[in-house]
Amino acid sequence: PPQPVSACPVQHETPKTSSEIPDGCPVKHSGQPQQPVQYNVYSQPIDPNNQAPIGIANQLPSPQQKEHLSAKREPSSIQKGGTDNSTWTYPSPQQFYNALARKNKLGDTTEDEIETVVALHNNMNEGTWEKLLE
Repeated sequence: PPQPVSACPVQHETPKTSSEIPDGCPVKHSGQPQQPVQYNVYSQPIDPNNQAPIGIANQLPSPQQKEHLSAKREPSSIQKGGTDNSTWTYPSPQQFYNALARKNKLGDTTEDEIETVVALHNNMNEGTWEKLLE
């Protein structure tokens, strides 16, 4: 049988150097810089990994949606700043539709137009990136 734990398994002493802080440790040790929370223009906290609002189920259909939209995302050739050859990934048609709906920008746009809108969006970004690199 397992032996009962006689003490707290978390080390509470303050590390003397940053090399004493284990990689991936789930405990926030003092001295470690914390990432400030970033917000979008709608005052929603955003995930720094994808710049999308935190907690939004952005691959699920919107309540007003009538047709199925693809959740497939396309890779971009545009490099993320501060990374080693990591590039952005474009939103899926479902994510794009949800973003428009969330921002109340759908207007008279229908689901069957979204794939074309996403293709134009991605093409415009790629073309602009190519011009910047010239």
